[in-house]
Amino acid sequence: MMSASPAHSLKITLRLTTCLIVTVIFALLGASAVFGQSQSNAADLQGYVRDPSGAAVTGATVAVRNAATNFSRDVTTNDEGYYQITNLPPGNYEVTVEASGFSKGRIASVTLTVGQRADLDIPLSVGSVGATVDISTAEVALVESSSTTVSNTIDQRRRNGLPITERSATGFALTL
Repeated sequence: MMSASPAHSLKITLRLTTCLIVTVIFALLGASAVFGQSQSNAADLQGYVRDPSGAAVTGATVAVRNAATNFSRDVTTNDEGYYQITNLPPGNYEVTVEASGFSKGRIASVTLTVGQRADLDIPLSVGSVGATVDISTAEVALVESSSTTVSNTIDQRRRNGLPITERSATGFALTL
């Protein structure tokens, strides 16, 4: 009966160790990619600006402002009247739209939540540039058409009511 040489045993051990290390690395990379895609701490708002006949309003300025934090951002619509504002912190926003030859449009309250990608089409009225027209939320619908996931944001009040001893995000995550 022949026994394996120490050099042969070492080669087998090194090969098994290498395979194990490679497997662990690929598992960690795969897990980080999955978790990176599923978690977002911002929201996106996009849509079209149209005139009363439904035609695109090009070059319109769409501005969003969070009254609580005074965070604001603005963009200009493209040739199709399309705008997109990305990486907005969750919150309640006032949306205003301005374009030459149109009255300024204003939507007083649009609530964006974590990870939301919302579509908001905005109609503008022909009128004097100095006038502001308040657009009610009944006239426009905030829709999230790009995702089929069901999600919910848990606020501080609901989190405090959970039967856990630790009031941290880690303690909450461990209850799931």
